[in-house]
Amino acid sequence: MSKFSHTLTAVAVGAILSAAAGPAVAVDLQLTPSLINFEQPIGIDWQAPNKLILSEHYASGLPYNFDRINPSNGDSQQAFGGVSGLLEEVQFGTVWPSACLSGSGFALGDVYSGNGVAGQILRISADGTTVQNPWLTLSGETDLIRGSIFQDRFGVAGCDLIVATSSAENDVGGNVYRVTSGRDYTKIAAFSAHLEGLTTLPNRPALYGPAAGRILVGADEYIVAINPNAPYDFFTIGGPGTTGIAGHTHYGTNVAIDPEDLDVIPWGATFYGVAYLNGVIYQAPASDFANFCGQLLITKEFVDSGTSGLLAMRWDGTANNGSGAFVTHPLTADVPIGQWEQVTFAGGTGCPTTGRMTGGGSIFTGPEDSTRVTHGFALRCDASDKRQSLEINWRGDQGSNNFHLTGITKAICVDDPAIQPQPPNAGIDTYVGEGVGTCNGQPATISFVFTDAGEPGTSDTAKYHIAGACTLDTVQSLLNKGNHQAHRN
Repeated sequence: MSKFSHTLTAVAVGAILSAAAGPAVAVDLQLTPSLINFEQPIGIDWQAPNKLILSEHYASGLPYNFDRINPSNGDSQQAFGGVSGLLEEVQFGTVWPSACLSGSGFALGDVYSGNGVAGQILRISADGTTVQNPWLTLSGETDLIRGSIFQDRFGVAGCDLIVATSSAENDVGGNVYRVTSGRDYTKIAAFSAHLEGLTTLPNRPALYGPAAGRILVGADEYIVAINPNAPYDFFTIGGPGTTGIAGHTHYGTNVAIDPEDLDVIPWGATFYGVAYLNGVIYQAPASDFANFCGQLLITKEFVDSGTSGLLAMRWDGTANNGSGAFVTHPLTADVPIGQWEQVTFAGGTGCPTTGRMTGGGSIFTGPEDSTRVTHGFALRCDASDKRQSLEINWRGDQGSNNFHLTGITKAICVDDPAIQPQPPNAGIDTYVGEGVGTCNGQPATISFVFTDAGEPGTSDTAKYHIAGACTLDTVQSLLNKGNHQAHRN
């Protein structure tokens, strides 16, 4: 197995507690070269917890097709999976962590890709040691698996693998399939268009309108939003002058979209994108995308002068006198990008939202009942809101202890996709906070995480760190005799 060293910059993957305030100059994105000197890169995807998988050596696939690197600590790039000779574009999908993963049959970190043969999909295990080629052959399929592959991590398409086929830039057709981990598959749409870019959308109508809970695929100048549970039920979204597909609803947007890749923007995740023409992987910090969290990132292949080639799209339910419309925001950058290929986000979680969390219960710091720590709270997601309460009681070496919250200094409420089931209509399931207060009447500080993983509360968790007049450190622990409740308002 060959080992190739590439120059790179140290990049810290964004975390939920460390999002910065924003770019220093008046552009949306601070794009900087992160990984350079690649040989004709095409595909890129995050592999949890801290790796990036890339495909390069277009169009021969020699001496190898896939690489793996840890961008945050400067690991040298190494060939991944021992696969070589896959021709043309290799765009692939990696299985991400999510609540959808449990019971789906798909394994975290596994990679799925076309192999250059019509209708065939290969699989590489997360550690790169096992290659199944082909893992599946789609009977009767005449196009290559080069349109994109995406494992549904939002649970709207049965957590299946979604596959789009397409043969060439000037082809006249492409198909979309749902594929189970057991390799059963169903064709759910067929188009007379080149297909590239693929995702599913969470079932959040306020953010995605009629596209919520659908499969999205790029098709030439527009996006097709496919009902995952009703074959050939879809509508189109496109820029000015596009009309979509005859017989199906078409939504216009304010700018041309021409999708190359489609991604849901997470919270606290570093962006990485393949700039094909100069062999550079650009990165942008998580803070640059904070204002667009949850929106659909549309990546255009060929970039207009003066733009980044990246668009953030959302649903505006108040537009058109209340009938709604899709609105795109062209993201600006100070780096000229000639041509994008695949892009990804490394890590991240659901988006912060307004709401509150209430409840309480106990966790243990040891095996005995004397190590029980009991808490009760009513917390608002807005740190400026003064209506905050938190009490924690436990026994220590010197007797009973009480922490009393007097003020919240940081409040981040998110909808963590790894937590299932979601609390009904709450929009959040995790409260990450910091505050000040007293411990046994003396000054103290606290940081904490509370989660609501649904009823009856036995899957809810708590974690806290108290310092100052007294100290308490716990790990994230399941509640014993308690319940947390997330609320939308």
